[in-house]
Amino acid sequence: MARLEEDMLRVPIALALVKLLQRLPGDILKHQLPGIMIKLCSFLKSPLKQIRSAARDIVKKIMLTVGTSYLGILLEHLTI
Repeated sequence: MARLEEDMLRVPIALALVKLLQRLPGDILKHQLPGIMIKLCSFLKSPLKQIRSAARDIVKKIMLTVGTSYLGILLEHLTI
């Protein structure tokens, strides 16, 4: 049960992290986004429905935030 609670807290942090990275100068978001997507994709593979659902929602919100120029990064990591 503790693992579920921990993962449920970690998933929304990804969106906050992406929004923070967007405000930083340079290509920081471009370099950090793949790692965030890899972690979110691992949450999408979770056997727990709540975590998968939360991860899908956050991935959708992140893609709306960063725009279509980063769609390739998401698709690349979804197939891993």
